[in-house]
Amino acid sequence: MVESDQSYLQIDPEPDEDVSLNIEDEQSSVTDLIEDNELAQLILKFLRRFDLWFFNATRIKKWGSKQHGFASFSEYSIKEIKLCLQMLVRLGRLRTKKSKKGTTLYAIE
Repeated sequence: MVESDQSYLQIDPEPDEDVSLNIEDEQSSVTDLIEDNELAQLILKFLRRFDLWFFNATRIKKWGSKQHGFASFSEYSIKEIKLCLQMLVRLGRLRTKKSKKGTTLYAIE
């Protein structure tokens, strides 16, 4: 029978303080990330205004940029809008669903 080295199972009884996670700091940094991102702010404002509907990135750029107060969507690429939508989902600000064609649609949480 082969003896196994179980030294990797030992746990350091005193973890480094730098490694500890402060939930308030994490939430604060998430809020800062969104507040510092103009596109994220614009998307959130747009989806709050049209909170009964779900949108994809293309629809936000093409239709959304024609809506009063949202013309600046035309300054962003569809890819930039899509990446920002995905970030907002990961941060818990948006929800998603799939269209019948399989496209991801986004709405305010």
